[in-house]
Amino acid sequence: MSEPKNNAAPIIENNKFTLDGMIDYLKKLSFNEVVECKRAVEIVYKEKQHQYVQSQLGNVKDLVTAGDIPVEAIAEFFELSSQKRSKRGKSGKSEKSLPKYKEQGTDNTWVGRGPRPDWLKKHLDQGRKLEEFLIDKNDSA
Repeated sequence: MSEPKNNAAPIIENNKFTLDGMIDYLKKLSFNEVVECKRAVEIVYKEKQHQYVQSQLGNVKDLVTAGDIPVEAIAEFFELSSQKRSKRGKSGKSEKSLPKYKEQGTDNTWVGRGPRPDWLKKHLDQGRKLEEFLIDKNDSA
């Protein structure tokens, strides 16, 4: 890497790379050169991420070994985390919610999340109350 010219930020200051300097330098590169830099950064990022995770796991192991954290607490934490993830299933998406509101005489329903559907907005604009469309738990949707 060459030193930037003009008023550009220095790439290295006090033996450390500066973000502004690196950005100025990258702006001077061709698209293909930036793509290669991105690939290199992604490789180094994954390596650093792995090293960081291993380091943190080592810290947890040290705390457990020293008796500062009971093994049961770690097991309980991972059990709870696993349960939270399993509720969403393999796809990571939450289970489909049951409808909470229904338009009488039609199949139009709404779970009560996200934007209100047009059919409901129309009725509310006509002065009807949201509660009128609540599905009774004893009724089928």
